Amino acid sequence: MSGSENVTVAPSNELPCIKAREALVACYESHNVDAHCLGWLPRKVYDIRHDEGQIYVCHNNGDHVGHCMWAITDRVAKIYMTWVRPDARMILHGRALVEAIEQAAAKRGCRLISLWCAEDLAANIFWRAIGFTNCGWRFGRGKKPRRHILWRRDIVLPAGRVLSQAKATRLITPNGTLQ
Repeated sequence: MSGSENVTVAPSNELPCIKAREALVACYESHNVDAHCLGWLPRKVYDIRHDEGQIYVCHNNGDHVGHCMWAITDRVAKIYMTWVRPDARMILHGRALVEAIEQAAAKRGCRLISLWCAEDLAANIFWRAIGFTNCGWRFGRGKKPRRHILWRRDIVLPAGRVLSQAKATRLITPNGTLQ
C-alpha cells in the first residue's frame, strides 16, 4: 500500500461538520505555526472562503495535514495560501491539494493556475518541482517588503480532454503534447 491511498482532499464546506470546524481552526492557527511563511488574514476571510468552497483540505489517515485557499479571477485559478503541517511536508500532500484545485478549476473553464510566493521560502522548490514556471516578481507590502515570485502553470487535463470550451482546438494528445 502506498501512502497516497490514505490521502484525501475535499473542499472544507463539504466535510462533515466536525471536520469542517477542525479545518477552519487549522486555517486560523496556521499563521501562528508558520508566521514567517504566511501572511496574517482575518478569520472572516477564511469563513467567507469556506462558505464559497474555496478552501481545500488535505487529510492523511484522517488527520488534517494541510489546506489551500484559492479562487477564480478572469478564468485563472489563483492560489492565495497553501499550508502543509511542518511534520507532513512532503510533495505528496501539496501535490494532492494542487491537483484537486486544478480539477475544480478546469470544470469552471480555467486554463491556468497562478500564485505569488516570497522568494526566501523553501516552498519555491516545491512549486518548481510540480511544474510551475517562474514568470516574474514583485515586492510585497509591509514595513519590510519581501520579494515575491509569480508562479504559473497551465492546467493539465487527462489525454484528449479539451482545455477550454471556447477553444476546442487545444487538446492534449495521449503522449502529453498539446495540439
